[in-house]
Amino acid sequence: MNLSTARSAGRAKEVGIKKVVGSSRRNLIFQFLFESVITSLTALVIAIVLVELLLPSFSNLIHLSLNIEYFERWWIIPFLILFGILVGIFAGSYPAFVLASYKPVSVLKGVLEAGAKGSLLRRILVIAQFVVSISILLGTFVTDKQVRYILNKDIGFDKENILVIRRSDALKDQIDAFKQELLKNPRVLSISNGNSIPGRNFSNNAIFIEGQSTANTYLIWQVWVNYEFAETFSLELTEERFFQKDMASDSAAIVINEAAVKSLGLEDPVGKRLMQPSGPNSFQYTTIIGVLKDFNFQSLHQNIEPMGLNLIPGNWEGYIPVKIDVTNVPKTVEFIGQTWEKFNQDYPFDYFWMDDDFKRQYETEIKTGKTLAIFSLLSLFIASLGLFGLVSFTAEKRTKEIGIRKSLGASVPKILTLLSKETVYMVSVATLFSIPVFFVIRMWLQNFAFHFNFNIIVFVLWLLITVLIILIIAITTVSFVAIGAARRNPADSLRYE
Repeated sequence: MNLSTARSAGRAKEVGIKKVVGSSRRNLIFQFLFESVITSLTALVIAIVLVELLLPSFSNLIHLSLNIEYFERWWIIPFLILFGILVGIFAGSYPAFVLASYKPVSVLKGVLEAGAKGSLLRRILVIAQFVVSISILLGTFVTDKQVRYILNKDIGFDKENILVIRRSDALKDQIDAFKQELLKNPRVLSISNGNSIPGRNFSNNAIFIEGQSTANTYLIWQVWVNYEFAETFSLELTEERFFQKDMASDSAAIVINEAAVKSLGLEDPVGKRLMQPSGPNSFQYTTIIGVLKDFNFQSLHQNIEPMGLNLIPGNWEGYIPVKIDVTNVPKTVEFIGQTWEKFNQDYPFDYFWMDDDFKRQYETEIKTGKTLAIFSLLSLFIASLGLFGLVSFTAEKRTKEIGIRKSLGASVPKILTLLSKETVYMVSVATLFSIPVFFVIRMWLQNFAFHFNFNIIVFVLWLLITVLIILIIAITTVSFVAIGAARRNPADSLRYE
């Protein structure tokens, strides 16, 4: 709308002459709407081509398989054409009415009047575009900050340089021999096995405390692991010990975290016995032998919940985490793969890295951040186009004013300042309308039990940085128009046809 209205200055004489020779207002409106629809449909064709070219890359970016079935569904092509026509009518309606409303006498004399309502609408459009740009840019900053926070936060265990092998059960009763063979390599620092690992599914089971009524039911997340689990993941004990091979009683033991201690209401947990249902009116007893410092065994979307580790009896289906040295990682991975094939030919060597697997929990946030970054650039570009149209129209309307100011000695910077005032005003208004984004960001961060420190001071600082970026882009856009208008010969600006 703003670009079309800006072009109206150059077509004013065309409108004036057509009206003089008998063209009606209705015919002119139809002409300009028709032009706008043709432009919109042309843009639709270009858009379809761009979508087809960019869709594979965009699908890869957000890890989704996207495609548009143009001919598989009968309504898609008609819908796109109708959509293009409606966009053309909507976008061209205001400029068409503005152009058709010019009075022949005024436009042939070089006098343009668009009216206060039209001027207000154009400003509202540009301000709305700036609000969108500021909001998306703020969203990009926040998403990037939160993703960096969750990926770099100390989660209470070491996830770096840990290779995790799937299907531990494929080794059957040879798992101990497999681990001993791996440990012969000095670059293999530690190896463990269990039915799950942090970031994967744990079992959520009901437990009771011995001596209390079974009406007092507690829920606890459980995982079954071997003796080296704490060493492999560098888990920290706050009380007593972890499982030990020389303690036969550890087969009926449990190690719980600090959150479980609080949930169970135990002041001195070590030595207390927990009960779990093992059948009708029967229970399995486990004795607490140690307390682990809390660590994020789930994603940072959740709070740290009560959790217990039990000793795995033998080899179940699960995972084999292997902590390796950082030197010559490819050679170490090759050695582990060869050892696996030596012990098992039925299943391929299938592994993943622990840190990459942990990132998997935040794929949505990472995708959102990348997508917002792209749309930030697009929204800024579109807002700049709208501003370019508005400033072009303003400069055209104020041609004689600029000519008079130049003839009286006004410099190019002064004229640039004159035309930039309105831009600064509109960005300021857009900034005020962007303040509610603070509450949207705060609501989004509530999806995370752990997030960076976000408050009104941080928001205002980021808002100022965002507005500064917008202002630089806006002033640059204005400068293209303003400098051209300021350099124009005053004699050309002041003369009448």
